[in-house]
Amino acid sequence: MDCVLSGAGKVVTDYLVVNGSDATPNTLTFYAGSHSTDTLSTGWIFEDYTLPLVSTLPVTDLNKRSVTLNGSVDWVGSEATVYCYFEYGYDTGYGTETAVQSFNAEDTFSQFVSNMTTGETYHYRAVLYYGAAPYTYLEGDDIAFTMHAEPVGVPTVLTVGSSSVSGVSADLLGNLTSLGYYSTVYLSFEYGTDTNYGSQTTEILTSATGAYVTNIAG
Repeated sequence: MDCVLSGAGKVVTDYLVVNGSDATPNTLTFYAGSHSTDTLSTGWIFEDYTLPLVSTLPVTDLNKRSVTLNGSVDWVGSEATVYCYFEYGYDTGYGTETAVQSFNAEDTFSQFVSNMTTGETYHYRAVLYYGAAPYTYLEGDDIAFTMHAEPVGVPTVLTVGSSSVSGVSADLLGNLTSLGYYSTVYLSFEYGTDTNYGSQTTEILTSATGAYVTNIAG
């Protein structure tokens, strides 16, 4: 906590203020680099000034290419408004900043970010600034997280291609590479003359990964 001495047209901030001795009770000593003294004037009052506080919180919704960054304005202190954002990157040099959000009371804040690199480790922290330019900045702790190599719990499948193609039929080839958290899944193909497809094969129930084939004719 800083002590602000104000009144009589004078404001002193960021100084340690010590009361004078019994012999000189109206004398205050201000420590700010070089020492100087002043005498307490009528109408001067002490005001408590408290700094804002910001925290970096763990990420949520961590996936293969996206994540939600989280932070908390723990205290706005004596400021009417504070401003927060996140810094993130491959190391503690960060390099990327999110959009700024403003707060006039304690609150949590989040930012969804995408286009992350699969399997890569990132660092991030919450940043708060306040006051007038050039502003005063406060940072939360650094937190590291690693993007998933694959979406957690989601089955994965590959389209392999086709074979035995004739004028009236073809075999469609696929490969179920992971069941995810599931013991069984349903497989099918969508097909058509363009990427709107329009037709779908009968679903196949399977409990094992591997190649599968469906014949279409007509």
